Amino acid sequence: MRGDDFTFRRATQSKFSSGELKYMKKNFAASFWSKYHCTAPENILNVDETGVYYDSPPRCTWSHRDDTAAIKEAEKHSERITAVLTVRMDGTKLPIIFIVRGEDGGRIDGAELETYPPGHL
Repeated sequence: MRGDDFTFRRATQSKFSSGELKYMKKNFAASFWSKYHCTAPENILNVDETGVYYDSPPRCTWSHRDDTAAIKEAEKHSERITAVLTVRMDGTKLPIIFIVRGEDGGRIDGAELETYPPGHL
């Protein structure tokens, strides 16, 4: 909810005061740049990973009055992949890396690869 310079915020607890956090941030930045001052911006990366759920089961189902409305145990959980997002310090976004569940020594289904977004494989 944004508008008129207001932002929706949720109350949280912190182990450090905002003053302590600013001090830690300043010291970290100074330490980082003293060590990596010669590194080109395109070689400094910011990486984040996040879980992406898909094929989520419905919360409600339709059924005939005499039929059971039970959902099979296998259908109760959605599938998940991990998306790794990376951007260089110069602003260049790198292709998304998708991490999928698999088995050691297993093979990736060839048909599955076609379902991934172009340029991210």
